[in-house]
Amino acid sequence: MNFSTRHVVLVSSLALCGAGFWVGCGSDSATGTGSGTDSGVSPDKDSGTSNPGTDSGGNGDVDSGSNPGTDAGTTDAAVGDGAPPADCKSYCTLVQATCVTASANGQYLDQLTCEAMCAKFPKGDAGATAGNSFACRAYHASVAAMSGANATTHCPHAGPYGFGGCGPETENFCFMYNAQCTGGGNYGGNCPTMFGAINDTTDGGSFLPGTGPRDCREYHLENAYAGNVTTGSHCDHAAKAGGGVCP
Repeated sequence: MNFSTRHVVLVSSLALCGAGFWVGCGSDSATGTGSGTDSGVSPDKDSGTSNPGTDSGGNGDVDSGSNPGTDAGTTDAAVGDGAPPADCKSYCTLVQATCVTASANGQYLDQLTCEAMCAKFPKGDAGATAGNSFACRAYHASVAAMSGANATTHCPHAGPYGFGGCGPETENFCFMYNAQCTGGGNYGGNCPTMFGAINDTTDGGSFLPGTGPRDCREYHLENAYAGNVTTGSHCDHAAKAGGGVCP
């Protein structure tokens, strides 16, 4: 092949490559700059790295707590949003979830006992933080629900006997006793003084039996509400003499 012929072939080949007809001509498929960049980077970014990163709240995003989105929701979901409950059922639901009956913070035998006792509370003024009223107990229940440390402090105030936060224990016991049990239980007309005079050096912030003579009577008074007992049995056990059960 002479020079002229080779020149024509070379020019023709270049023209075909430039037009994109000859598979073996270009360098794109060898280097992969187009397909490698497009197929590698984009799927990596779309494979889930962004969604988990922005959804760090997890359960906190859907819980009913006071800090959704900033925690895992494991505590707040059970305790509500910090607003005092407005009625006995919601109050008792909150107290039973926060002031667990089997613990030292327990205040009621169960939900129904709580609702029966709650029905006897004076309503009180909304937002009250002291005194024998439903409003005061609802406030302390909402504060107790905010943390475990709060529960230890505020559960006793949220319960039926108040323990100083919602009225004196002695006065609250007598109020609840007289509202349920007939006959006065030999406390006479001076129940707070007589109940307070019962020697109880171990009296705590719970109704649980076995922790002291006053707690024993509080426990049996709750049983009187639970069984709708108005005289005898648990009312006798909650009386000053203890009915042969409470010392």
